Amino acid sequence: MWRLERERFAISSISNNGVEMLDGEVNFWVEDEFGQRYRADNEPCRITVEAAGPYRAVVKIEGEFSNPLGRFFSYWLRLHFCAGGEQVLMLAHVRNRETGREGRKLRRATLSGRLNLKNPVHRILHNVRTRNTLQVPLEVPENIDIDVGERECAIRNSASLREDPDDVCWTLLQGTDITTNRNCTALLDFHQPGRGGLLIKFAEPNPVLEAPMRLGGDNGSFEVDLFPSAAECYHFNEGMGKTRHLLFYTHDDSLTTADLFHDSDQ
Repeated sequence: MWRLERERFAISSISNNGVEMLDGEVNFWVEDEFGQRYRADNEPCRITVEAAGPYRAVVKIEGEFSNPLGRFFSYWLRLHFCAGGEQVLMLAHVRNRETGREGRKLRRATLSGRLNLKNPVHRILHNVRTRNTLQVPLEVPENIDIDVGERECAIRNSASLREDPDDVCWTLLQGTDITTNRNCTALLDFHQPGRGGLLIKFAEPNPVLEAPMRLGGDNGSFEVDLFPSAAECYHFNEGMGKTRHLLFYTHDDSLTTADLFHDSDQ
C-alpha cells in the first residue's frame, strides 16, 4: 500500500502486509547546471485518479520543482497499481516548460529516500557472459552503484562481486575471476532477512537504449537517477521532456532471490 500527500509531493508510506518499508519520505529533486537543487515538495502538486477499475488503478501526480531562487522544470509521475499485486509501475517524467530559444540545462534528476530496514543486503543480478549467458543473483553488503550506460549496464565497483564458493557457476568452473565482468541487470533489491524488502528496477525492455541512468544504495538509503550527474549537462529545449519507467516491488521472504528477480519481469 502506498500513501501520498495531498498538498505537496511526498510518497510518505510504502508498506507490504502491514510492514512499513520507508523511513521518512521519498523525495524528487533536480539540479541545474550550477548545482542548485530544486525539490518537488516545495510546491503544491495535483493528484488525479485516471483509472479506478476493480482490478487496476492509475494515479497521476504533477507539479513543479522549486527552491527560494524560483522554479525549474516540471514533472509528472503516473503510478499503476494492480489489485492484490505487490508491484507498482511508475512512469516518471521531467519537462522544460520555460519559453526561450536557448532552452535549459539539467545536471541531475533523482528520486531518493531511505528504507526502514536494518543493515539490509543489496542483491543484484549479475550477467556472466558465456556461450550461453548465465544470470547469477549476488549479495553485496557495502554501498553499491549500478550505472546504465550506452553500451552496458554494470556495477561500478567490480570488487563488490563475490561468488558463493558452494555455487558451481561458469566463473568458478573455468577458473575465471568474477570481477572481470561487471555487467548486471538494471535492478537493485534491498533485503533484510526475516522482514523482506524493496526491489527497484528500470522497467524499460532494453535500459541501455535509454541511457544514462543509475541505481544507488547505501545502508538502506537509495537513489534512482533518472538523469545521473555527468561531465556535461542534459540540454532540454522549450517543451522538451523525457520519461523513465520504474518498477517498485515490495516483498517478504516467501520467494527465493532467483524467483523474486524472475517475478519482477512478469
